Amino acid sequence: MASEILSLVHQTHCSYSDIAILYRTNAQSRIFEETLRKRNIPYRIYGSLSFYQRKEIKDLLAYIRITVNPNDDEAFRRVVNYPARGIGDTTMEHLQALANQLGLSLWQTVGELGKHSGAVKPPAAKKLLEFRNLVVSFQQKVYTLDAYEAVYAIANSSGILNDLKADKSQEGISRLQNIEEMLNGIREFIENQKEEGFEETVTLVDYLENVALLTDQDTDQDSSTNRISVMTVHSAKGLEFDYVFLTGLEENLFPSNMNKSPDDMEEERRLFYVALTRAAKRAYITYAQTRYRWGSPVHCNPSRFINEIDPEYIDVPFDDDDYSNTTERQAMAKPTMKGLANQTATSNLSSLSSSRKPLPSTPDMAKEILPDAITVGMAVYHARFGEGIVESIDGVGPNRKALVNFSLVGTKNLLLKFANLKQLE
Repeated sequence: MASEILSLVHQTHCSYSDIAILYRTNAQSRIFEETLRKRNIPYRIYGSLSFYQRKEIKDLLAYIRITVNPNDDEAFRRVVNYPARGIGDTTMEHLQALANQLGLSLWQTVGELGKHSGAVKPPAAKKLLEFRNLVVSFQQKVYTLDAYEAVYAIANSSGILNDLKADKSQEGISRLQNIEEMLNGIREFIENQKEEGFEETVTLVDYLENVALLTDQDTDQDSSTNRISVMTVHSAKGLEFDYVFLTGLEENLFPSNMNKSPDDMEEERRLFYVALTRAAKRAYITYAQTRYRWGSPVHCNPSRFINEIDPEYIDVPFDDDDYSNTTERQAMAKPTMKGLANQTATSNLSSLSSSRKPLPSTPDMAKEILPDAITVGMAVYHARFGEGIVESIDGVGPNRKALVNFSLVGTKNLLLKFANLKQLE
């Protein structure tokens, strides 16, 4: 998608502000924010906070920070009473006063409470020590678990997951989805590191170093008005852009799996109509073939809504078995979108980019090949990066690496024993 945006700006001379990326749930913004940053494409989150600035994300990151560096006073203050442990402001004021007196961090001061029994009341001191012991249990996981397993354990044992699951409001559901998406991002980070030759366990420390770069960039956002607008479909009501990328058009995402009654489905369909008609010139409809759910890859089916658009107005730039297999989709679909696309000049359906060479829709269109048989110039397929050309080979045996130029994501240096590349015919 980022490549398509850059191509669009270059070819049409439109401004970034003429473009919008729309999605069904707030949590979906993470991958777009990270990708746009990497490609130096200016953007703004409209109607919400940047992913890493959301409360629940900052809370979980604070737990990670204090696990890696217990002397981080800012992180300590943020999570010492979240979820609620009965450690109030008065207790923290007394603890801070003692820390100032001793010249220690809050974490170190909790360890000294036994020597200063009058500083904090005994019940509060007990709760502080219980919190300290909880974090110690997290620290034992830093180098024994990979980053995903460690963060999931922290989110679970700290009580964050239970706290969010107990909130059945729409906001609570959205916050839980954000935590799930953060965990999915950690799983992606681990897989990327492994495929690029990082043979050690990808630890909490590795992830924290990576995410620090992302959160730092949140404070460096371009203040100009020439930025892509990134927002939920709900936030887009009443707005119009020349070019709209309507993303995540998959069953159980758009339409949402939480809206299954006929009335709910009609509301989802109406929302899709609203989203599609935000485009004055062209709408791009995209969907993922595979998406992480709580850290595990899950196959996705295209949304039934795509099939409800009059085919006359759809330009499908590649063959996709999932999209082409319309028997079941037509049975689900209700053709209420006839003539809809006349409000937009063109509707392009593409998994990521309509300007690139078509991707094989499934790995079945490529054949298995041993790592040692991969050669320079070979056209290959990767389950997440799509298709590319091998530009160089380095190393032998288990250390053999390939520099592959992928049409969607650029060059990647992959350790072949983990990359599971397939050869394209």
